[in-house]
Amino acid sequence: MAHFYAEITGSRGSKATKTATKADGMTAHVRGWDIGVSLWLHQDRETGEDVIEVEITGGSHNPKTLMELARIKEGTATIGGLITELPKV
Repeated sequence: MAHFYAEITGSRGSKATKTATKADGMTAHVRGWDIGVSLWLHQDRETGEDVIEVEITGGSHNPKTLMELARIKEGTATIGGLITELPKV
């Protein structure tokens, strides 16, 4: 059963969607030629919490990770080593 859900829109018509299970997780790489952002949604095996990890990449030209930007889970975000509490929804 799907636990993660994504949607994307662009210039070629309708919205595209994808789903993934807790076990599989989900990745996305949104990019231009020289800059991009990679996202990894997964479940932390130790805590069972959903986690989003964000990395800056060199885009299509250099898809390698240039910098780990953030780790986000319910209630907190770690950005550049600083832990920030998120507002409750």
